Amino acid sequence: MFANQDQSLLRTGLSSIGENPARIGYGREFTAVVLKDIKGELPLQSSIPEVNSHDIVFVKNGYGKHCQNDSWSITQPCMIYINLPGYFNRFIWDSIEEVCILSISECFLRENLDVDVFKQFQFLYANPLTNLSISSQKFAEIEQLYTQIKNEYNSFSPFKNKLIGNLLTLILFKIKEHFLQDKLQFTMPGRGSQIVFEFKILLEQHYRDLRSGKAENPFRIQDYANALNLNANYLASVISLKTGKSIGTWISEKIISEAKQYLANSSRPVKEITYLLGFSEIAHFSNYFKKNVSLSPMHYRKANQNWMNMQKTQMKNT
Repeated sequence: MFANQDQSLLRTGLSSIGENPARIGYGREFTAVVLKDIKGELPLQSSIPEVNSHDIVFVKNGYGKHCQNDSWSITQPCMIYINLPGYFNRFIWDSIEEVCILSISECFLRENLDVDVFKQFQFLYANPLTNLSISSQKFAEIEQLYTQIKNEYNSFSPFKNKLIGNLLTLILFKIKEHFLQDKLQFTMPGRGSQIVFEFKILLEQHYRDLRSGKAENPFRIQDYANALNLNANYLASVISLKTGKSIGTWISEKIISEAKQYLANSSRPVKEITYLLGFSEIAHFSNYFKKNVSLSPMHYRKANQNWMNMQKTQMKNT
């Protein structure tokens, strides 16, 4: 959280700084924030708690310290930080002349990047936090891309999601290129971190298989354990210990993410979505969805449609 600043600029955690993610569309959470726009006195303290998004911090011109698991390191110009969902990190900023933060949910990555994110960009899932120090020339190339993303984020284009997705894909390939050129490894220290990585990959792949018809029934915890050749209780304990969230919460969040995508981007009837996500009754699914989203499935779909219609109207009037 940030101290000494305008609280209206905050959502929970660093990934939540800035405006309501609903501005980019229901079920497509994404935020782009310039840190110097935050009102406050230096040094500025921030933390990334257990959030459900990937945070990419671009430090063009800023100084401070970063802490993860009680281990401190220096933050300086031409650094890029990539934080994984579910891990706690802390920054103390002494200077924030040019620092940009992108927060991207896995739902947004899946919907708007036309590549296999898991296969192409393993660094998004391998390390709790990846920090890169790159040349000013390479950083300038990436800066052009995230500046375009900031511009698109503040636009009212009906194509903004895909435009941001394409620009973000270029940034991620630039980062991957840096890994390959410097022969850096996607490390996962310890068996526990490897299990978390494999579970996340399996979770994503399984729901892809459900969408494509390759799988018929959603996995339960025991199914994930069987697929990973692990005891179910052991798997659950590792996930909870390493991520701070129970395996049931990970699965639940994935179900809600899938439901949002179907409601926002397809004409599938709620009844079909209910069965596809493993619920036996529409009422059960509706109650489950409303408990997590605060809207019923139908109200969520209508809200998304209204938002899209509003965007189209604004485009016509500009």
